[in-house]
Amino acid sequence: LAESAVKDYYKKSYVTTLLNSVRRIVEFTEQFQRGMTGIERFCEILAGASKSDEIFNILIAEFNARQDNIPLFAGYLAKYGDERAIDTLTSAIEKEKIKYADFEELRFAIEALGGEYDKPRDFSHDKFFEKIKGSKNDEHLS
Repeated sequence: LAESAVKDYYKKSYVTTLLNSVRRIVEFTEQFQRGMTGIERFCEILAGASKSDEIFNILIAEFNARQDNIPLFAGYLAKYGDERAIDTLTSAIEKEKIKYADFEELRFAIEALGGEYDKPRDFSHDKFFEKIKGSKNDEHLS
């Protein structure tokens, strides 16, 4: 029992130290990078990591903080593969003024995690939806 407790302590200590180090690296690199931010790269790496509450909480927090890039951060949650994210993703997909592209990525992420979302939605006001609908109609005419 004592050996297990020591291993758990070092494991948690290692993860905490690693995350703090990565956060400092991210803060530094964000000053120099263009395009994808350091936090986006960081989350991309975390999305491929082993499951832990710490990593899950970081990915959820970043998803909630980065509503300007829902498809990217929903994709990270889907890649991470923790079904606990379904509730957060479902809350996001049910927002009334969601864009069609965001809706599709959220639905994909929910389904990738084993959930489903099949409530009918009206996107007739969305320019992207209209373009896709128009191109699908054009394909049927060929």
